[in-house]
Amino acid sequence: MKAMILTAGLGTRMNGLSKKIPKPLLPVFNIPLIYYQLYQLKKVGVTDAILNLHHLGDKLKRSLGDSCCGIRIYYSEEKPKILGTGGGVKQAQIFLQNEKNFILLNSDFITELPLKQLLTTHKVGGGITTLLVMPHFQELADLNVDNKKFITAFTKKGKYMFCGVHILEKEIFNYLNLGVSCIVKDCYENILKNNVRKIKALIHKKPWHNFGTFDLYLKNQLKILGSLKKNPIFFKTLKHFFPRLKEVKKGVWLVNSLKIKGVKINPPVFIGKNVKIKATCTIGPHVIIGDNVIIRGKSIIKSSIVFENMEISKNSNIKNKIIF
Repeated sequence: MKAMILTAGLGTRMNGLSKKIPKPLLPVFNIPLIYYQLYQLKKVGVTDAILNLHHLGDKLKRSLGDSCCGIRIYYSEEKPKILGTGGGVKQAQIFLQNEKNFILLNSDFITELPLKQLLTTHKVGGGITTLLVMPHFQELADLNVDNKKFITAFTKKGKYMFCGVHILEKEIFNYLNLGVSCIVKDCYENILKNNVRKIKALIHKKPWHNFGTFDLYLKNQLKILGSLKKNPIFFKTLKHFFPRLKEVKKGVWLVNSLKIKGVKINPPVFIGKNVKIKATCTIGPHVIIGDNVIIRGKSIIKSSIVFENMEISKNSNIKNKIIF
């Protein structure tokens, strides 16, 4: 089976983070955001995935290469301008059109993807597409469904929120045009308006974590850190990519061995590989430290994320920040 992940976005809501790093490569517990999705796609039998590229596309290509997480990776470059979700899918038609159906994902969230259930729902539902949705709880609700779980309208007064996961029939290409377009506004809404085909919904009941803005990227990671074992998608993925990950004491997670004698650790904290922390430092609570970080003496770090390869100077006092 094939999948497409939408990775061309400009990342304008990331307050400068995505000027250096494309959003799909931003680390979440020291693993690129897109790895969480690729890891789950592999488990349901996806063999090939295509990524649309625009902003910092060369960095994505260099990082992921021709394969990642056991999936062959292909690219669809959007130049000179970004094509939007609809235009992006249409441009990738040659890659996807031989599949009876395919998976389409946004790239700025993490959840336990119920892909097997979604595929089953789509098979029996008879819709041209099946969308993963959840009752409005924290984000703007943008659609309504009927008692048979078919979508009736996309509206700002909706009771459900679209989670950014689609199963699509190849017939969808008949309703997409080349050029810039939005798959919801310019395709799905027209399909419903003209009563061409039905669009099915699967109600999602697992936690859904948005990392699409600077504030959510920081806030959600630090919140999850406080209950890492109770968030299976994060814990399982971390154990897969970091087999030596250990909770050396409650709330103190080390990717590999680390000398922390003389360092005051206030959990929860998550510390990556090859980190050097001087004995007079205070780390935590709610701190994530990337690989190869050096933290000089008498530094204090709280409620913050430090990216890989950073050096924190002596006597630094860091709180509520992302150091990158």
